[in-house]
Amino acid sequence: MSKMINIWDIPTRLFHWSLVALFLFLIISGDSDDLMEWHFYGGYLLSGLIVFRLIWGGAGNPLRSFQFIQPQSG
Repeated sequence: MSKMINIWDIPTRLFHWSLVALFLFLIISGDSDDLMEWHFYGGYLLSGLIVFRLIWGGAGNPLRSFQFIQPQSG
């Protein structure tokens, strides 16, 4: 029986799924005048998530860093 190995750490996974949920919220809230204020807040939060990921991707563990992603030769 093989041992399961997690490639991405928990903060990276949380970032990914938060980004998905927030992106869907922004699509839905962008069409409604009543939700426009929340749409702007969501945009600020999305920007914060991206800044977090850039910082997290440049720090520490090689598995969570951008160095782990290698371009594939075609």
